[in-house]
Amino acid sequence: MSSESKAPKKSKGMGEFFGVDLDGVWKACELGMNAAVAYMVLACFSDETNRHTKASVKSVTKYTGISPKYAKQAIAALIDARLVGLMPGDSTRPNYEIFGAPPAPPPPRAYGYRKAKLAPAEQAAFESVGKGLVPLNNHATAAARRAVKKGWLVENADGFAVREAPPPPPPPDRKMVWLPNALVKGIGGTSPIERVRQTSNALVLRMLVDLYRLQTLTSDGGIDRDVLYIPFKSECLGSIHEFNVWFFSRANPSTLRGPLIDAYSREKVWSYIHPLEKTGLIQWSLQLFDAPDGGLLHPLGPIDDRDLDGANPSDALVIEREIGMAAKKAGRALWFELITSGKASRGLSETEELDPLLVPVAAHIAKPTVVGIARLRYRPKVSDTAKWFGQLVGSREGWLKGYGEVYQRTLSVDEKAVSW
Repeated sequence: MSSESKAPKKSKGMGEFFGVDLDGVWKACELGMNAAVAYMVLACFSDETNRHTKASVKSVTKYTGISPKYAKQAIAALIDARLVGLMPGDSTRPNYEIFGAPPAPPPPRAYGYRKAKLAPAEQAAFESVGKGLVPLNNHATAAARRAVKKGWLVENADGFAVREAPPPPPPPDRKMVWLPNALVKGIGGTSPIERVRQTSNALVLRMLVDLYRLQTLTSDGGIDRDVLYIPFKSECLGSIHEFNVWFFSRANPSTLRGPLIDAYSREKVWSYIHPLEKTGLIQWSLQLFDAPDGGLLHPLGPIDDRDLDGANPSDALVIEREIGMAAKKAGRALWFELITSGKASRGLSETEELDPLLVPVAAHIAKPTVVGIARLRYRPKVSDTAKWFGQLVGSREGWLKGYGEVYQRTLSVDEKAVSW
């Protein structure tokens, strides 16, 4: 099980996401919550290689709410654990290197590094610069400039300097997870990373990063349904026109299996997930599949309408609820037609009638399945996210039109009975 995202490219001012090394996050969490959130802040403000960052104590304090004193201690703990390194430089502002970054081309300064051997005069110029000396004449200056072209020296306003070696490539087996900048920077109010810190449990943060790794939006609409889900029972109540009318009801509490159980204690794993629900970082949405192990047909909306608080009309949950309401409206209409024609296999109890999840499904689909899917509220703006949202928006009108036509067909039966 792995994230759909495959090493997306990040450039300055674009993308609104950052990469973290999964092993690095796990090790940072072992150091405590302050070190873990500091690691996340440093990574959020890293460059396009996800290796170098200018964020420091001030940024950690601003986005996590911890004091400068404890922010400094947190970064020091990361340095002592060799998760972060302080890069040498002339600036009074510290620059850090984050270890365990993803495979990426070295920074532009590394291209052509020592690409050719030096001639004797060039070697002499190189050794002279290395000792802090400046070329004494035009001949030595010309030799130094040839060493620049061969990648041994650099020339700047202060003269010549030995060219730095490119950073070593990271290990090839690193597992990168792509996270949205909003997780650290927030969108008004307390930042999500600060809310996570306030749980005082570093394993809650580790769980959050793990869930981002396991999110498969395009295939499941959220976190992989083979990992975390709410099961629903399904029952066909009858056939009418080209549809079967299905009644779905919640079966059991949320269920876990696979990687999360392997990585966490089965007895404690929910104690790391529930805080993420309480802080609004996890939302639950109903998704309709064409089989238990089949493809996604369309969403049916949020399980809890409180997740819609503050949502704008273009939010995914709003669109999903719109599709779900149209599906249930058509399902209830066809259900009434089944009842009045005597074709229903059974009636619904008073409890089932309170908010019935009745959905018409094409008759050839033998095992339609509804699953409660967990989804992370903030999503990195990578290609997988764009593809999923594009599919949702693109299919919206088709599902609304189709279910609308089904509903209109039943109006001649009893408009009052089938209206909401």
